[in-house]
Amino acid sequence: MRVLAKPSQSINNSYIDQLYNGLTELGVNVGELSFRKLFSKSDLLHIHWPESVLTKRSLVASASSFLRFYLTILWMKIFFGTKIIWTVHNLQPHERHLPEWWKNFFYNRFLKLLDGCIFLSASSKQLFEKKYNLAVVSSIIPHGHYCDVFNDVDLDEEFRKSLGIKETDKVLGHYGRIRRYKNIPFLISEFMKIDDQNMKLIIAGKCPRSESSILKEIKTLVEKDDRVLFIHGFVSNYKLAQLFNITNLAVFPYEDILNSGSAILSLSLKCPILVPNNRHMLELKDQVDKDLVKLISNNGLDNDIIESIKVDYDIGNANDYLEGFGWDKVLSKTLKFYETVNCHRDC
Repeated sequence: MRVLAKPSQSINNSYIDQLYNGLTELGVNVGELSFRKLFSKSDLLHIHWPESVLTKRSLVASASSFLRFYLTILWMKIFFGTKIIWTVHNLQPHERHLPEWWKNFFYNRFLKLLDGCIFLSASSKQLFEKKYNLAVVSSIIPHGHYCDVFNDVDLDEEFRKSLGIKETDKVLGHYGRIRRYKNIPFLISEFMKIDDQNMKLIIAGKCPRSESSILKEIKTLVEKDDRVLFIHGFVSNYKLAQLFNITNLAVFPYEDILNSGSAILSLSLKCPILVPNNRHMLELKDQVDKDLVKLISNNGLDNDIIESIKVDYDIGNANDYLEGFGWDKVLSKTLKFYETVNCHRDC
C-alpha cells in the first residue's frame, strides 16, 4: 500500500514520526506529499492539519493556499483514484482572524473530498457529526503516547539547580508552543494569586511570529513575580525530559480544545495534569487508569492548583496506565482503517 501524508515527518511533533515510522515497519510505503509524487499512483492521502490553509495572515494568501491544496487532492482522486483520509486533530483553526464565510467555504469543499476520518476520541467524533451534520466512514484511534520517545534521554540531576529551584519547591509546568488559545496569561495571573514562595511556575515554548502580542503579555506578567520562569524558544525532547522530571503538575487551562497531545505527553512523562472540565478531558480521565487527570472547577484555577498539587500521586509505570494509547494498538487500528477505506469502493 502506498500512502502519501501531509505531513509524514515533523521536528516539532514526535506523534507524526512514531505513526509513520511504525506504519513503514508494518510494510506501508509512506511518503511526503510533494509535487513530484503527484504523477504516480498513491492509494491514500493522509492529511492531519488542513486548517493550516486558514491560518494565513491574509485572505488572498489563504485563498491561494486553498486553491493549490484543493486542486492537488482533486488531481489525485480523478487520475489515480486516491482515497483521502483526515485525522481530525481540530474541528477548526485556533487562529480565527479570517472571515467566517471563508472558513465555512473551506470546510464545505474539503469535507466533500473525504473518503474517511480518524477521530482521536469518541467525543471528537460526536462533535464533528453535530457541527458538520455529516457521517463519514471513520475509526476512533487514540493519540499514541510518547513513552518510547524519552527512553534514551538521560536525566540531569543538576538541571533543577540551574533554574534556581529547590528540592522542596512545588513546580507547575506549561510546556509547548505558545498560542493564544492556551490561555497562558490567565494561568500566570491565577498563579500569582497563590501566596506560597515554595511554589514555582515554569512556562517553556516557542511563540510563532503570528502570536507576538501574547508574547509581550507573558513577558510583562513574568516580570511581576520572580516565582515564574519563562523559557522562550524551541524545547527539545532532552529539555522536555529535564523539565518534566522536576514538575509536580502540568497545567493546561485551554480556552478551546478538542484533543490534547500536550496532555498525553505530560502523562507519558509521569506528570499529573490539570485540564479543562469538558467532554474530551472527561473521556481522557476515564481512559487513564489512575487519578492523574485533574479537572478545572468553578472554584478558580488558583484553588484548583492548590488542591491538585498537594496530592501524593501514585504514578507507577506510564506504559501501564497509558496502555490504551500504546502504539501497537494505534498502528494496528490505523492499518486496518487504511485497508477499509482503500477497499471501500473497489471491494
